[in-house]
Amino acid sequence: MLKFRIESFGSILYNTESNNSIVLNLKATEILTDFLIDKKRIYLVEPFLDKKAISEICNSDVILCPAKDYINKSLVSPYSVYLLITDRCNLACKHCFVSGSHINKKASLLSYSDITSIIDQLCDMNVFKLVITGGEPFLRDDILDIVHYANTQKLNVQINSNGSLITDKLLQEISKRKLQISHFTLSCEGYEELHDEVRGKGNFQKFSNSVNILKSYGFEVLINIVARSEIMKNKDRVFSLLNSMQCKRFNFAMLRPTGSAIFNREYFSYSINDTIDFFRDVKQFQKDHGLESYAEIIDSPTYYRFAGSFCNAASVSLAITPAGCVTPCPYLDELCGMLDIDLDNVYDKPLAEIWKKSKSFSYMREFSNSCQSCMFASSCGQQCPVESYVRGDIKGRGLYCLFDDHTTLLKDKFLT
Repeated sequence: MLKFRIESFGSILYNTESNNSIVLNLKATEILTDFLIDKKRIYLVEPFLDKKAISEICNSDVILCPAKDYINKSLVSPYSVYLLITDRCNLACKHCFVSGSHINKKASLLSYSDITSIIDQLCDMNVFKLVITGGEPFLRDDILDIVHYANTQKLNVQINSNGSLITDKLLQEISKRKLQISHFTLSCEGYEELHDEVRGKGNFQKFSNSVNILKSYGFEVLINIVARSEIMKNKDRVFSLLNSMQCKRFNFAMLRPTGSAIFNREYFSYSINDTIDFFRDVKQFQKDHGLESYAEIIDSPTYYRFAGSFCNAASVSLAITPAGCVTPCPYLDELCGMLDIDLDNVYDKPLAEIWKKSKSFSYMREFSNSCQSCMFASSCGQQCPVESYVRGDIKGRGLYCLFDDHTTLLKDKFLT
């Protein structure tokens, strides 16, 4: 099934099964709208869609999402929503942005009825994807009920987990209930010694077992690795691990100075040169082994010209904390507190109103720093504000700024 949503810059065509999307400009949107009226007129879309995309459109049901009011520098509704259903975790990772947040510990956690209400609102807003995460989401006894309810509302569901609690018994129950989960994203810290150093002895084996169990049940597994200093230093062994796991997609996430990572700055013991070399080798590894990277952003020049940034915060996605606070990004709840910007809560306001009018979202949409006038802006996008903040100037450069000395370690850029 395809969902077709009109935006001020054009539209988004989203495939609910493959979790892929196409961003179209105004002219292409006009042409595609005419084509959907009569799918036999293939000549209309041949100039800008490949044969695979045209085939998908011709052979799929297409839902035209009801029109929504346009929002400056933002999608009319979130593309994806990160729902942190718990702050509890059976591990204590040294760079976790959730465990290091005081916001997640201020109130009682969302109940099942709270979550179903949230899902109903997401459907009304025409949100494409729900990412269920935590903490460790499988610590909630009702997680499968949550997935089932999201399925009944036709939301694409992804689960992010540390992989330590996924068992054959759990997968049997998922299969028995015929739950639809587009993929599982499992966190990994590299090969066994590196993984267990961060997550505790014996956890790599649990993670590895989870990958194998999920694959045996036919689920797609995405491996997410935080690109910290030890990963970069031992990249060949990490690449070998990824190849041996035979998972087609992976992501190396940029390490952000938020949550517990602030107190473990040794993880930032690498330079811009190290970063550039590392990701160049990642690209080559992908090419050599036919693997795909994975990103949660809309990587499109059309969208970049509209929003001025590839950053998701307040324009493409939002996050809901275990206490119901709604933040532009999972990394930004602490920063909003430091800037005295109150976060709205699902208990107090509808999500659609928060998306349109929240002070924290308005702040991020109008946020500007030295990156916007930078010659590299179209390639790296606007820097993450938390990176600028730890350097002492939220309007200044981020940790990965290409105008910095490329040999300086990132940890030495922190103000305090």
